[in-house]
Amino acid sequence: MTIETAAPPPTVPHRPRPIPWTAFFGTLALPGLGHVLVGRVRRGLLWFSLYAAGISVAVFAVLLGAPVLVLYGGGVVSLGAQFGALADSLFVGWRPAWEWGEWWSRGSIVVAAIVTTSGAVYKTVDIWNATLFQSFKISSNAMMPALIGESEWGTCTECGERTPLSPHDSRQRAKSKDQPPSYWACGICDHCGAMLDSRAYADVKTIPRSPDRIFVGKRLTPRRWDMIVFRYPEQPSEIYVKRLVGLPGERIELRDGEVTIDGKIAPKPDHLRRLKYLNLEAPFAAQWGETGHPVTLGADEYFVLGDFSACSKDSRLWERGAPGHAPYAVPRDHLLGVVTEIYWPPERWQVFERAQAE
Repeated sequence: MTIETAAPPPTVPHRPRPIPWTAFFGTLALPGLGHVLVGRVRRGLLWFSLYAAGISVAVFAVLLGAPVLVLYGGGVVSLGAQFGALADSLFVGWRPAWEWGEWWSRGSIVVAAIVTTSGAVYKTVDIWNATLFQSFKISSNAMMPALIGESEWGTCTECGERTPLSPHDSRQRAKSKDQPPSYWACGICDHCGAMLDSRAYADVKTIPRSPDRIFVGKRLTPRRWDMIVFRYPEQPSEIYVKRLVGLPGERIELRDGEVTIDGKIAPKPDHLRRLKYLNLEAPFAAQWGETGHPVTLGADEYFVLGDFSACSKDSRLWERGAPGHAPYAVPRDHLLGVVTEIYWPPERWQVFERAQAE
């Protein structure tokens, strides 16, 4: 007698429950982490690799003085990887490779990852700012035309080109050209290098230009003709940027618009050949380093000038120095770094040339 038994029902493979929020918030903490949490490890490592590669390119672009487009290229790659990973996390979150834990256990992992990653990013940025590079916004026009702060458009009275000018003051129209340049100078042409007076405001626009934003390399050894960022000796809480013209132990004096070092003219690099430095010859000014007023720097002191020397408060004019230092000197421990590039606004992108080491 044959006994027939019912065939067992076909086994339906178990499908892990969708956990899209785990994938999304994990990825929000760190690109690729959300993928790992739902079992898509290779996919997560790919997104993380793209993100890390973009950041690495951007960092090395700043450290090595690569073209600004390389910096932005790295930023675009890392940002694209972050948004791409977020979008993809929602897809894989509905199709996880495994299922694990309760909602609270998964949530704890994600929260811990967000806190840890945020702390790591904050600490990394803090270390970069302290040891590698830092960004600053230009707040004045003392380094015009190399660096430009808040400004407006005008027309060069020499070459006719459109050029940035210091913010317009209607009172400057009444100033006479018979007065010293410091009373009427409003800018230096970005094209021909001419120092401009109030006539250049003739077609000034009412919309101001955005100030330059710069990166500063903190591990670069300052050279003559570098633009450096430093703490102002009279008020260390204020940050200045000027052109470094005098190195430790040198005797500095301006003659006929040139900087002389120990009595000899310091040759300028080609990109600064049009740069001339004025003697203000004002009775109220200190006149350190101007013609007839040479100064000698100590073993750890620097002498700085603004490119727009008619309107720059630099080593020539300072009245009080840092403790133990001459009024005109920037002590070595006040230096914050060397300006390497302008990264914003886009039309001002530029990596600055450096003179050869002496």
